[in-house]
Amino acid sequence: MNLSELRVVVVDDDIFKAMDIRKALNFHGITDIELVSDQEKLWEEIYKSQGAEKRPGLIVTDVHYPLRAGEVLERLK
Repeated sequence: MNLSELRVVVVDDDIFKAMDIRKALNFHGITDIELVSDQEKLWEEIYKSQGAEKRPGLIVTDVHYPLRAGEVLERLK
């Protein structure tokens, strides 16, 4: 598979980190990138892509991200 054909979903609740990941992927020729901020949106992307011609070939996740938009995570101390 050519990297330019890869569809990627990035899950990170920090938009700045997500944008940095997008830049790194773009540097390697990957341009079909969807940024989502929580698990709920990730599942929406997965369900939306079922039956579609181009499904995500890679999901990049943060270690800690909210299940739903607006949830606040308690960080490890």
